[in-house]
Amino acid sequence: MRANWPIGPVCDACYARRKRNPRPCTRCQASQVLVGRADDTGGDLCGPCSGTDIAFVCNRCGFPGDIYADGACTRCVVGDRVRDLLSHDDEGSIAPALQPLVNWLVALDPPVTVLRWLQKCAGPRILAQLVSQRTEITHASLDVLPQDLTTRHVREILVATGILPQRQENLARLELWLDNTLKLLPARQKHFIAPFAEWSIVRDARRRAARGRYTTGACAHDRADIRTAIKFLTWLDENHLDLAAVGQEDLDLWLTTHPTLHRSIGSFIRWTTARRLTGQITIPTRRAGQPARFLGEQEHHAQLKRCLNDEELPLEVRIMGALIGLYALPVTRLVELTTDRFHRDRGSAYLSIERNPVLLPPRLAGLIDRQIARVVSMSMLRRPHDSGSRFLLPGLPSTRPLSAGRAQALNAAGSVDRGGSIQGAQSDPTPADPNFAPYPRCAELLRTKPGGCDPDQPVLLDVTGEADEQARVRRVQAALDKVRLLDGGILWQSARKVLVVQLVGPVDGSSPAVEHAKSLARAAGDGLTLEFRSVKYSRAELEQLSDRLFPTQKQWAAGLTEADGLYDPHMNRVVFLVRNDRGDTQAWADRIKALNDDRIVLQPYTPAPDQGAGGTVKPSRASTTLQDPGAAALGSAAPRTPRRPPMRCARAASTGGSGAPASNSAAPPIIATAPAATSFIGTTTGDPSATGKPASRVTPLFPAASPRIRR
Repeated sequence: MRANWPIGPVCDACYARRKRNPRPCTRCQASQVLVGRADDTGGDLCGPCSGTDIAFVCNRCGFPGDIYADGACTRCVVGDRVRDLLSHDDEGSIAPALQPLVNWLVALDPPVTVLRWLQKCAGPRILAQLVSQRTEITHASLDVLPQDLTTRHVREILVATGILPQRQENLARLELWLDNTLKLLPARQKHFIAPFAEWSIVRDARRRAARGRYTTGACAHDRADIRTAIKFLTWLDENHLDLAAVGQEDLDLWLTTHPTLHRSIGSFIRWTTARRLTGQITIPTRRAGQPARFLGEQEHHAQLKRCLNDEELPLEVRIMGALIGLYALPVTRLVELTTDRFHRDRGSAYLSIERNPVLLPPRLAGLIDRQIARVVSMSMLRRPHDSGSRFLLPGLPSTRPLSAGRAQALNAAGSVDRGGSIQGAQSDPTPADPNFAPYPRCAELLRTKPGGCDPDQPVLLDVTGEADEQARVRRVQAALDKVRLLDGGILWQSARKVLVVQLVGPVDGSSPAVEHAKSLARAAGDGLTLEFRSVKYSRAELEQLSDRLFPTQKQWAAGLTEADGLYDPHMNRVVFLVRNDRGDTQAWADRIKALNDDRIVLQPYTPAPDQGAGGTVKPSRASTTLQDPGAAALGSAAPRTPRRPPMRCARAASTGGSGAPASNSAAPPIIATAPAATSFIGTTTGDPSATGKPASRVTPLFPAASPRIRR
């Protein structure tokens, strides 16, 4: 028994629980720790209302309950200890630059987390050491310390509070590791390793980091390449061989004795050969094999079902298993997924994989909702109003992704193997539902499939049960390819089970050519409900325009940030997607207007903020996500994220505000209304063959009828 309250004897667990959870007293309505019970109503009472002087109130801030020491609550104690830690003199003075860190630590919930961190972790000692130096805290101050997890965690805390600036952390870690490694090398090895690392490895890493694509896995890969080069030079020294005298037989011998380093030595050998530091030696090519383990179809489906339904499995294991089982995502890509890639739109959930929004089954979407809620609440490195993206599968600390090795170990605890997903895709090469497609790079594994298989053609899984409808839809598209000048694109409305066929010209029966195209579509889509809609431009014409515009942005949009874009069959236009946060939205609008082409639409957008526990997008004042109601292009789940005043929504203009695409004869409001024929791009005839080459069809995840996102 811990205490004897008016309510009766109280054990340790109940004592702690009541202190942590003050509630309104049924008599005075004040929020207090409830220690008694009213005889008349049976409601819980605070100490004064129970006739006792028992009161758990902080003697500093008046907070009820959660008294930690000397009558002060946990948050007040945290404030005292943080100020003691970060003060640089006996008077408790804190440098103004460190005040954001003090405020942030004191405001974190729950405060007991900060208290445990101050008591048990090494990070506070590093902070105290930095403060004792009485100099400005910089990244260089931390670079001289051992680069372990504790130092990284402290650095991330200082970045999160704004004391240190943001930097490309993976690139900085590579450069710092390289500097420390070179200091330990003998001069003979440093003579080769330093230029190789700087001009081959680090130079490429800087280029990728500038594009925001230098990941933790890429950093580990680059370090492995440098380590392997050092091991190779060490082996040469041990065998009294000079690098210039290395022959193919020497390299083959080293590869035989170091079989696990076959891949990582390649970059160094190619570098030395290109600079004539060695003779013409090559790394023998290893034939990529199929996955070593395949599950049968029934076992694969059973494991997938277990991931979606078994509450005993860890949540992150269920998500990893489902994503691997449905889409054959490799683990190295899986761990890099961030929460901002998940979004909901008009009742459906999507996950963006390499810029391709992929429709998620509802049960998997629910699991990701739960995981996002956990990710938001689990990290001490979050700020009260931080809306930045976080890793969907966080590691330690949570600002870093889960390592691929750790993810594979977790997934082995009862989840789906990727080989089964690939085998399921190989067993039926006919695309079933473009919304549920294996990861595009799985195509590389299909090169050796008996009977031949186009490695660039995605092999799809039928998860939604619409395989028959989708097969008919593809037949309709093939039939319309015969009348490309009239084909304005097709739209599958899954909710209504209706295929909307868009044709260039009147669909009221007055055009024989259009009536012929309608008859072709009806014959090919036997069993489908078809609706015909008139549009202004053909799909071939817009695809051709898209193929001309996007690769040449640097010429006709010089000085502007590169825009993404797509041919959008809903709008019957080529759409340029420009981010609002890059500062050149108006310049892009002027440049698009100068093209004088009403086939082109500009859509400014604000990147979607982080999702809350409910998983829904939280739109800002300047950003809303739109999706065509009840209609989606085949395989298209790409959210169209508009825009801010004064630019009206071009989507609404093309639909008349009702959501259903209407005739596209009127130019969208943000484009010039003069006819296209005068820009340097040249006039278009509607026939892709007019340029001498067919329109490109680089659609790794979706069929040709889908919007094609371009850079």
